[in-house]
This record gives sequence, structure tokens and C-alpha cells, in this order.
Amino acid sequence: MKVTRKEFKGFAAVVFCIASWMLAGAAIAQAWPAKAIEVIVPFPPGAVDTRVRIVSDKVSKILGKPLVIQNRPGAGFRIGTDALLRAPKDGYTIGVLAQANGAITPALDPNAGYDVRKDLTLLTLVYETPLVFVVHPSLGVNTITDFIKLAKKQPGKLNYGAAAGASAYRLWFEVFMTLAGIDLQHIPYKGTAPALLDLAGGRTQAALGDAGVKPFVEVGKMVVLATTGSQRSPMFPNAPTIQESGVPFVANTWLGFAAPSNLPREVNQRLVEAFAEAVRSPDVRAAIEAGGGDVLLGLGPAAFQVRVDEEIQKFRRIGAQLNIKIE
Repeated sequence: MKVTRKEFKGFAAVVFCIASWMLAGAAIAQAWPAKAIEVIVPFPPGAVDTRVRIVSDKVSKILGKPLVIQNRPGAGFRIGTDALLRAPKDGYTIGVLAQANGAITPALDPNAGYDVRKDLTLLTLVYETPLVFVVHPSLGVNTITDFIKLAKKQPGKLNYGAAAGASAYRLWFEVFMTLAGIDLQHIPYKGTAPALLDLAGGRTQAALGDAGVKPFVEVGKMVVLATTGSQRSPMFPNAPTIQESGVPFVANTWLGFAAPSNLPREVNQRLVEAFAEAVRSPDVRAAIEAGGGDVLLGLGPAAFQVRVDEEIQKFRRIGAQLNIKIE
């Protein structure tokens, strides 16, 4: 086949572009990270934030650059999530993807404005954990059964604290109320930590919490009525599950890390490898599992995506069945 000079020049130009792209990719891989990496956390400091820092500190050591935590709570996790979505696609901004902003908002909020599969790069799903149902001691109840009886005697009079918007704790409390046939007022907060502080101070009456409830329980400022897993939590082994108490309710929440979409391939790969190594490390595993109820997952991007897809479908079904919407 005869090739003209013009055709040859065109072919050479294509080869040059491909070679340049490959060299640029190699340069990015060698140079990155050249500075600190910002980690956007869409909720205030608390027990969950502590686990984020445990993993981030290990990743920082692996990559040789600091991971700087930026707490950006508020607006039902929208402030932090929007900041992550708008961040440059260079690997220097990553963020926390939890059940709330990773599955509940995309499933139940028609104005969410993002698609996890298209707009984010999933890095790792770190852990899942059951929730803890706690009340203020002034209610005078010690079991879920007693709590339900009290709530039915005072419909709409009792309250519970949870983050506003697409909080997993709020959604699961709403599901619990529907299954138990009770009605409580929702008191909105920027996150779980401030909600628990107000519960401990007697300004609210009930909440679903996490490992952060333990110090308050130990000093008598909260009473654990039950946990939400399918089995009893090692953190509170004497507390029955809600399912044991007669309400067909099982709930777990989870946490992972993500980045903006369309990262350079080499940067994406290094982030995924660094997080995988961090989660596999014995010290990180021990620190996270010390929370008592946490189950370390350490799932990579593909398995993480499957989990997110499944949960979005699950919450769509829950929303339709129980007429739950987020606005």
C-alpha cells in the first residue's frame, strides 16, 4: 500500500500526540502528590470524623504528603458534597462518601444534582456499622418496648435529634417510627455529634447514634435501649437489637472515600492503592474495630460501586413504600 507524504505526516502527528499523552501521564504519576491533599468531610467533628482521620493519617504516610481534613458540615451534607463535586480533577481534593450523600440523597432527593456513578470516582468503602438507639434518662424508659408505649401515649409530643436533610440517622429513625407506629418531632442538626451533645444535655429526648454515644452512656447522660444490627453489638453486648424487641428493623450505615470524576488514570490508581494499603494495615484495622460495632470492609472501587448501586435502589424502595421524601 502506498502512503503519501501528507498521510505519513498525519500519522506521525497522531503518534506524537499519543506519545506526548503517555509521557504526560508518566510525569503526573511521578510528580503526584507534590503537595498536601485536602479531605472534605461533610459533617462536624465526632466519632465518624475520628475514623476518617485514622485512615487519612495512614494514607498520608504511604503517599508522603499530608492529608488535611476540612470539615464542611451543613445543609444536609450538601455543602461538603458540593465542594467535592466542584473540586479540580487533579487528585488534590478527595472526600468522604457516606450512606447519606452516597445513597440516600441520590435515591430520595429529586434535586440532588449529581450522579455518584458519573460525577465521582470511588476509592474505597472502609467500614459499616450498626446504630445505637439512645434516649435521655429523664424519659424513664429502659427498653424499646417501653419507649414505643410512651410515644403512643403522647403522639407527636416526643422528639428526636438528627442531622437535617439526607442524614442516614434521620432516615433510619423515620423508618423505625413507621414500623413501630409512632410519631416524634424531628429536631435538625448539622451532624450527629451536635445532636448527641444536645441529647446528653436533655434538650432532646432520643436519637440514633454511633460509637460517640459511649462516653455519655458511661456517665449516665444517655440510656441505650437497643442497637440496630442483625446481631448484638460488641460495644453494648447487654443491649438487645431492635429486631429482638419485636420491631422488624435492621439498619447499618457505612463510610468510604471518593474523589471527583475523571482523575488522571495514574493518580486514580495511586489513590486506590494507598487507601487499600491503609485499610489493610493492622494498626488501622485495630483502631477502627476498637469502636466496638464497626465491621471493616475495605472494598475497592468496583465492589464499592456495586454497594452504592444496591443501596440507592434499596432507599428508593423504602421511600416509595413509606412515602419518605427529602426536600
